[in-house]
Amino acid sequence: MKQPLDRITEAYYSGMGDKFGIKVRERIHWICAQAKGEKILDVGCSQGITTILLAREAKQVLGIDLIEESIEYAKKQLANESETTQKHATFKVANFMDDALEEEKYDAIILSEVLEHLTDPERFLKKASERLTEDGQVIITVPFGINDYFDHKKTYYLVDIINEIEKNLFIDKIKYFGKWIGIVAKQTGTKLEIDKKEILNLEKSFYELENNLLNEVSTYKNNYNAIKSTLDKKEQQISDIITNLKNKEDKIITLKSKMREIEKELEIEKQKNEEFNKKIAAEYQKYAEIKETNDKQIIENKELKKKIAIEHQQYIAIRETNDNLVAENEELKKQLGVERQKHNTTREKNEKLIAQTEEIKKRLAVEQQAHMVTKKINEQNKRENSQLNNKINDINRELLAHISSEEKALKSYKSLLGNYEKLQKKYKILKQSKLGKLTLWYWKFKKKYN
Repeated sequence: MKQPLDRITEAYYSGMGDKFGIKVRERIHWICAQAKGEKILDVGCSQGITTILLAREAKQVLGIDLIEESIEYAKKQLANESETTQKHATFKVANFMDDALEEEKYDAIILSEVLEHLTDPERFLKKASERLTEDGQVIITVPFGINDYFDHKKTYYLVDIINEIEKNLFIDKIKYFGKWIGIVAKQTGTKLEIDKKEILNLEKSFYELENNLLNEVSTYKNNYNAIKSTLDKKEQQISDIITNLKNKEDKIITLKSKMREIEKELEIEKQKNEEFNKKIAAEYQKYAEIKETNDKQIIENKELKKKIAIEHQQYIAIRETNDNLVAENEELKKQLGVERQKHNTTREKNEKLIAQTEEIKKRLAVEQQAHMVTKKINEQNKRENSQLNNKINDINRELLAHISSEEKALKSYKSLLGNYEKLQKKYKILKQSKLGKLTLWYWKFKKKYN
């Protein structure tokens, strides 16, 4: 089992409370003041504060303790001191009663809060007397009166500690520290005779202890009254809470009744909700049908756009063909002008020949014959002119037929364009309607998460 750690150094620096720190410093400073001589042994040095304080005064001090953790703490504290202090202080884990410990003599041996932890303190005191120099002394402190700390083996009053010490040493000084008593003992001297003055000191110490106990009792009484007052308030609060709970129970009963009514209303609302869901399902079915129709309409619009594009291409091709025919017609007109020019020239020639033939008729039979030949030639020219006129009329008819066909195609294109504009208007109206907006939102949502 791990031994308890005595936190004396922490207590010295008020690490366990200011009031307790004052008491600890008073006791330790008294011990240091009694430690006469240059070579000192601090038995049960704990965290080493007494050893360090004496080492600061250039006294050679050895601090020993059974608890390794305490010695490690003391060594860390010593490491923060000056080099001179470090040279004068030594700490180690050791048992004072162990024969392996070097048999040296000391000017002072400190047994601070040691004897109450022992079952045979007289053996310790005998060992201490053997380790003292001729003028050496033992400084002892023990808790005074009842102290029920679990590691304490006995309780000390004045007579008990005197009887134990005087078996090996002579008592030189007695000091009371409230809940502690301090004694300085030497190897030589006279047996202590307890006089009235010492008894008065003892009674004074008892008075201080009793006064402290009365103060503690008064404090406990005040705390008890405060706690009782608090408990009374708590009881009243509990009573109020019970009353509130009863009121709340009544409210709960009322609420349960209301809950049943609400449940009935909820059942009605549930039925309404089911009917509403059915209506929503029907509306959704309508929406699906409208969507399907709309999808078909979109497909038809796409097909129509394709047809319009094809018709537009055909229109452009027809217009190009018409432009070519117009150009060909212009060319034919030019050719016709040339032919007409030729015809006029031929006619002028024929007229001249006719005039010459009339003159020649009168003179020569040969010229008659020539006239007949010329007549035939004229008839041939007339036939050729007639054929040429027929060709021109055929070309004009074909041109008129082509122009009529182009006008029909243009009318068809305009009709398709009008249907397309009507579909665009319908789509725009559908898009601006609530159903159209819902449809567009649905397809955007579907496209986003697919």
